[in-house]
Amino acid sequence: MQRLTGTVRQLVWGPKHSHAILRDQLSLVLGEKRFGESKTRLLIPTYDAIGARIFVMNTAHHPRFQYDMEALAVDVALATSAAPTYFQPAVFPNHANCSYVDGDVWANAPVMVAHVEAVSFPNVPLEDVDILSIGTTSTPFSIAQHVDSGALEWNAGLVNLMSEAQVESAAAQASLLTRGLLHRINKTAGAGDYSLDDARPEKIHQLINPGRAAGVMKENL
Repeated sequence: MQRLTGTVRQLVWGPKHSHAILRDQLSLVLGEKRFGESKTRLLIPTYDAIGARIFVMNTAHHPRFQYDMEALAVDVALATSAAPTYFQPAVFPNHANCSYVDGDVWANAPVMVAHVEAVSFPNVPLEDVDILSIGTTSTPFSIAQHVDSGALEWNAGLVNLMSEAQVESAAAQASLLTRGLLHRINKTAGAGDYSLDDARPEKIHQLINPGRAAGVMKENL
């Protein structure tokens, strides 16, 4: 009943969920850690909802990237996961008068973002880049039923089309630029098995096993 109520709210009144619950869960993992405390280089794609521009939050792996180090890791995580219609744009305290939405509006598969970053800032030679790209599951997808559809009939199918096309194009471009040195792991799930905001414990448990199984497959070792 709660999920149905949220879906109706999403369609009619506004965002489906509150940031509060997500913040609480992120805080259990990240606590008060700062983004700059990361022990590895990170780039986090998001979208500036006020400035209407793509935005990447970076750890300090280049002199240009010094501005987000004191941001709470929780705030960075909220900024990159505020999916439109699911959450309101996430306010970012370290950037005055700024709020952000989910980075997947432009980098649903951030493989090319990472590739460009590696070549442009740490100056890794193009031929030395190899990439492991890990997806978050996909489902069999076709637009055949929409060949004669109007905007209302397309509905969520249009969003799925743009997301799937973006993932495919980014992976293909990165593979070409690395001369095939890209390996992607992504589980194909059944239609309706998982959804973006279904975080019930039983669903999370179901995700663990196929992820582990894919990770130990011969072609992924």
